[in-house]
Amino acid sequence: MESKVLTFNITGEEAAKLSAAAESCGAETLAVSQADFEQTLGALLGILPRKNTVCLAPFSEKMLIMCGFSRAQMEQFLDILRKEQVIIPYKAMLTPTNLTWQCDVLVKELMREHAQMQGEN
Repeated sequence: MESKVLTFNITGEEAAKLSAAAESCGAETLAVSQADFEQTLGALLGILPRKNTVCLAPFSEKMLIMCGFSRAQMEQFLDILRKEQVIIPYKAMLTPTNLTWQCDVLVKELMREHAQMQGEN
């Protein structure tokens, strides 16, 4: 799989900086519209078929998913984002498990994990 970054609710200058960071790491950026939040990550990447489903929990949180990244590529990408002060609280790598998840399910899981790491309930 070619390296790609799926972005959610990221616009303006942040989106431009994120795209430049991805490009410098050899990755393509795909901005996901809210109309596609009900799709699985695999469907958004063209790996799985698209389905007519309903997004049970639309969200406004900023999220990015790195797809097909090597460890070195991921570290380089995240370093650039830090240097450019692009703060995206919810980040994940595409995995065989989350490939079949709808976007709203993934953001809920990332929010739960983030709260745990911050010591929140």
